[in-house]
Amino acid sequence: MKKNSFIELTKTLIFVTSLAAFVHWGICEPSTVPTDSMENTIMTGDTLLISKLHYGPRTPITPLQVPLTHQRTKLLNLKSYSTLIKLPSFRLPGFSKIKRGDIIVFNCLHEKDIPIDMRTFFVKRCVGLPGEIISSVDDEIFINKEKIANSENVLFYYFITSKIKLGDQWFIKNGIFKHQNHLNGFIVPMSKSNSERIAKLKYISSVEKCRSDISNSFFINKFSNYNTIDTFDPIKIPQRGMEIDVTDPKILNLYFSTIVEDRPNNKIELIQNKLIIDDKEVKKYIFQKDYYFVMGDNRCNSSDSRIWGFVPEDHVCGKAICVIWSIDKNQSGFNHIRWDRWFKSLY
Repeated sequence: MKKNSFIELTKTLIFVTSLAAFVHWGICEPSTVPTDSMENTIMTGDTLLISKLHYGPRTPITPLQVPLTHQRTKLLNLKSYSTLIKLPSFRLPGFSKIKRGDIIVFNCLHEKDIPIDMRTFFVKRCVGLPGEIISSVDDEIFINKEKIANSENVLFYYFITSKIKLGDQWFIKNGIFKHQNHLNGFIVPMSKSNSERIAKLKYISSVEKCRSDISNSFFINKFSNYNTIDTFDPIKIPQRGMEIDVTDPKILNLYFSTIVEDRPNNKIELIQNKLIIDDKEVKKYIFQKDYYFVMGDNRCNSSDSRIWGFVPEDHVCGKAICVIWSIDKNQSGFNHIRWDRWFKSLY
């Protein structure tokens, strides 16, 4: 009897684990946000519900992994997957395509030594779609030369000066959760609407928008003549079937890193301003994948497509739907839990 009970319990555990793993892979999974690049839309410590059904689940590249884990096990912090078996990945049909304004979760582009499906999750807002031409003027985004509206939660840096002393509680009360002293004022991240409201307060002397400098390591510095990420020249987002002339050194330099991402299984080289694929020179290149231009809502403090380029479609994991729960690690006791953010929709 005891043996039969043990067998039944084992079968039940296997069934429940298998079902949970299937849901985790093909339907939805939770993901905790470790950075502030999407504030105020998404806060550090939010745990999001990621839908796999919207864009369609990807078949796994690394089937040998501990169920319900990503990269490492939670208890022992051990590597949770093996690369002994690696499979080609395909996306199953979903019930929608990625749209502008969607908050998407994707695997980062930089962890080249890790299989795509095991790389760190990033979450950003989709701003530009495959084949579109994107540009920016003073943080206003233009798609195919037409201005699009920023999300109401998009944050920019502003410099505030005041006739009275502003304390920590004043900033919290006015929806500003971070501030830094600078000369005779404060540099703060806040939305355009909030800046306009605060500027009308009688004791506020001035509210001025700050500009952000860039360095040579920034992606947009390859094609833009400006020295700020607030403004950059038009660039076309690659799409499947798009052909470019790589005999033009400027075009080749701009898209080379994307071409490398486009063909991960080929030998790609840049030799004397010539594109070499599998030891053969290529003069025209046709993209194999669709790509997206993404940005964080915390526009003044976000590493995104302005920094490292386009996101390939096969890196997209799913669509962020809502906040399941939220924890503020900077608080203690009852304030540790952000009750007002539990089950909060992101749309």
